Amino acid sequence: MNRRTTNKINYILDNWMPPAMRDHRVLMGIAFRAVLGPKYKYYMTFKENACTMSQADINSYYELLADTFIKRKTDLNDGCIQFIFDHITGTSVLDAGAGKGYLAHLLYQNRKMLSCTEKPGRSEKADMRGGGYLKVSACDIVLPEKRDNRIQWKQATLTELPYSDHAFDTVICAHTLEHIKDYKRALAELRRICSRRLIMIVPKQREYQYTLDLHLHFFPYKYMLLDFLDTKDVQIFEVEHDWVCVEDFI
Repeated sequence: MNRRTTNKINYILDNWMPPAMRDHRVLMGIAFRAVLGPKYKYYMTFKENACTMSQADINSYYELLADTFIKRKTDLNDGCIQFIFDHITGTSVLDAGAGKGYLAHLLYQNRKMLSCTEKPGRSEKADMRGGGYLKVSACDIVLPEKRDNRIQWKQATLTELPYSDHAFDTVICAHTLEHIKDYKRALAELRRICSRRLIMIVPKQREYQYTLDLHLHFFPYKYMLLDFLDTKDVQIFEVEHDWVCVEDFI
C-alpha cells in the first residue's frame, strides 16, 4: 500500500469518522485486533505510556512492533519525492532518518542529474556545480541490512548526529520528526549540520488516542507546525496531504 493510498484512508478516518467513535476504546480495540493481531494492545496503550518513556524505550517499542507496520518501500509520496528533487541545492546531501534507504538510493541514482540542475529563484547566488556528482549520505538509528554501500551510511539518532557543523548543503528529514520525543534537540541538530537548505516532511494528520502509526506529534493545521518548528524563516507547502517545510540558511 503506497503513501498516497494510506493518506486517503487517514483522511477519511480523521475527518469523516466521528471523534466519539475514533476515540472509543472498545470499537477501536476490535478494529485494531482484526488488523494487527495479538500485538494490538501495544498500539492501544502507546500514547498514554509514551509520556513517561525515554526515546530509547520508544525506539524499542518500534522494534518490537516492526512486524506489524505497513510494508512498503517508502513513506514518501510521489509528489514529495519530486519536490525534494526540485529543491536540492549544493553538492552534498544527507538523508537523516533514512529508514531502509529508499530516498537515499534514489538520490544516488540521480546524483549526476541533480548535481547539474540549477534551481530557480537563486539568481543572486546561483549554484556552481561544475558538472560534478552530488555526494549522498544517510543515517538512521538502525542501519538496514541491505543498503547501498556507495552511499555514506552512519548509525545515528537525530538528537545526536555525528557530523560537523554545516557538513551538508542540503539536509532532508522525512517522516521522522513526528516520532522524536525531544524534537527541539533534533531540530537543533538538523539545523547545526545544514549549511544551505533543510527540507523536512511530516504527515498532515489529526491526533486521536488510537492510531496505527505510533506518532508522538500531529499537525492537522499549518499554525501547529509553525509552532513546532519555532521559526518564521520557513516555507511550508502541502504536497499530496503531507507537509513539506523548507528552511534556507543563506
